[in-house]
Amino acid sequence: MGQWPQIDVPLHHSSVVNTPPNSQSFCRLTISAALALVAFTLGVLAPLIVTATPPNILLIVADDMGYHDLSLHGNTNFPTPRIDALAAGGVRFTSGYVSAPICSPTRAGFMTGRYQQRFGHESNPPTATTRGLSTSEVTFATLMKNAGYATGAVGKWHLGSDPEFYATARGFDSFFGFLGAGRSYFPIASPTSLEVISSNGVTQPETGYTTDRFGQAATNFIGRHASEPWFLYLPFNAVHSPLDPDTARVARLASYSYSSPDRKSQAAVTLALDDNVGLVLDTLDALNLATNTLVFFINDNGGDPDWPSDNSPLRDAKTSIYEGGIRVAWVMRWPAQIPAGQVLTNPVISLDALPTALAAAGVPIPTSHPLDGVNLLPLVTGQTNALPRDTLYWRTWGRTFGQSAVRRGDWKLHINNTNSFVQLFHLNPDGTGEYNNLATNNPAKLLELMGAFSQWEVQTLEPLWGRNVLPMINSPYVDSSDLGWLVQGASTAYSYALVKLRERINWSADFTLRWQMQVDATGTNGVIAFGSAASEASLFRAGLDVIAGRLLIIEPSGAQSVLNGLTFPNGVLDLEIAYSRADNSLTLRQGTNSLKRTLSTSLSAITQIGYGVRKARTSFGFFEIDPAVKLAIKKFTAAGGSLQFDVQLERGAPASLILERTAALDTPFETVTNAPQLFLGNKLFRFQVSGGAEAAAFYRIRAQL
Repeated sequence: MGQWPQIDVPLHHSSVVNTPPNSQSFCRLTISAALALVAFTLGVLAPLIVTATPPNILLIVADDMGYHDLSLHGNTNFPTPRIDALAAGGVRFTSGYVSAPICSPTRAGFMTGRYQQRFGHESNPPTATTRGLSTSEVTFATLMKNAGYATGAVGKWHLGSDPEFYATARGFDSFFGFLGAGRSYFPIASPTSLEVISSNGVTQPETGYTTDRFGQAATNFIGRHASEPWFLYLPFNAVHSPLDPDTARVARLASYSYSSPDRKSQAAVTLALDDNVGLVLDTLDALNLATNTLVFFINDNGGDPDWPSDNSPLRDAKTSIYEGGIRVAWVMRWPAQIPAGQVLTNPVISLDALPTALAAAGVPIPTSHPLDGVNLLPLVTGQTNALPRDTLYWRTWGRTFGQSAVRRGDWKLHINNTNSFVQLFHLNPDGTGEYNNLATNNPAKLLELMGAFSQWEVQTLEPLWGRNVLPMINSPYVDSSDLGWLVQGASTAYSYALVKLRERINWSADFTLRWQMQVDATGTNGVIAFGSAASEASLFRAGLDVIAGRLLIIEPSGAQSVLNGLTFPNGVLDLEIAYSRADNSLTLRQGTNSLKRTLSTSLSAITQIGYGVRKARTSFGFFEIDPAVKLAIKKFTAAGGSLQFDVQLERGAPASLILERTAALDTPFETVTNAPQLFLGNKLFRFQVSGGAEAAAFYRIRAQL
């Protein structure tokens, strides 16, 4: 395998000086001495699996992989033979979870073994502010380093971009990777500070394919530390966007069948991930380290709903705490201790990786920061068939926004925090069962789980940043007479995506909406639209026009207030919209800029709510049509005289989907004949309307059952 190049710079560990590494004498010195010291300062011992030498710990994390997008889960067109072999050599959990449905919070849970809501890390940190994994938390790496382990991180960090949050400031001896949420897999001419690949702070050349670079850097770390215990955290950015397959791997998939070119590209990106998991495992074999290395392979959340991923048979996707957002591939292997070929149904969570590793290494659990995860070793080694925990919790966006969930046994409670709508499900072994709400018929179980969640939630903080949601007040369900969104398609001005509420909103309190997002000058807009009817003459619009660089408030009459000359540091929007009943005013705040308008008409009888976009694209949520069919307008694009609708069928099998249009809502809808339906695969359909699309019109998607 050649020499191990010095890509990162390991620190020396005084505990192993003049001591034969990976020997019993090392075990006595590092483990026994460390326990005496660390137990005094941190806490008591976790239950141990005693081995002659402490095991190496390898935590591999995939990024945004669809639940069905690997052959381990039965997809024969997404070959992942090395991940499959890893699972066959140890244990696969069919009810494996992560603690969040998005990237950074999941990583915060991995690194601390604690629900990230305990320290306010409930969404991805804004890049324009000093935000990251709380410095008051004790990390996985710090605990392993204090026990004499060499510690390294390779890949995507996404836990803070300021120096105090760097991996090397959080217990890792070395780091090779990038700081942000994502980047191109190929070389970037001028990478941003979040995209640049560095080694311990030293910028590295833009060469090669990132998945291959991270696989090689991981093998380099292992090779340099083969003679001492090590902990390697290996979070690949694969298969996160962008969709960047390399041609060689696309060619290797020539004999497979895909529903669309994008699905084939996604399979190629996944194949690169699998190749490099295999490269790392081959390195363990070559160095005779495999037997005594505890390996975890876990995905960080469900597949991206706006990407060609497949989360079937689960409901929903990334950002959601239905099963499709949080149930993931979850594998462990440790040949020295864990029998091969196991498939277990016990619900486990990403928080369990840390206490399991600590137990394997004989490292005490810190009493100053109690862990929420549990040690899985008694379960996977056959000492017990149950875990010392029966309940798992989730929350995203805080107490008054987003979603919350509880799983206890096979029961799962789901709460919409914006309107307190509650659903109770009994999960099937494969994770299905989230379309049958059993709350009405099981009041005792409903109250039991709501009580458990309340007791958990009092131990958490409100999110320290990023409530990136639009709260829907009262009942935000699509009226059963409407089969989707009504989109006014006037692409040279504003287009609107509006949902009709089953119950009108009568504003009875002040409210504040706040969200953060990345913006660019090509047309991302942050305009909320709401009014008494789905027509521009009935809509209030408040928010941001990025193209023009201005804040704006527009009343239904057309009267408006505008603040021009805005810029967005680092391309980040942090916008707040506040309504005051005292003077019937709306106030917008963007950084140090603010715009206030006292409205000439009252905010009352609101029946339509949604978004306004100008020469832009936006993504929508899911809408129930009837108990049998569910679809989503995934993406709407209005530009250049044409409209494009990407429609995802989430449930059911209607005979056809029909795009209809009308010039006014008081006239009948007619089928759009110049909008052929294109099937993109994976239940994704596209309608494109060209010629005359500039004219204002209302569109809807109908399902013919």
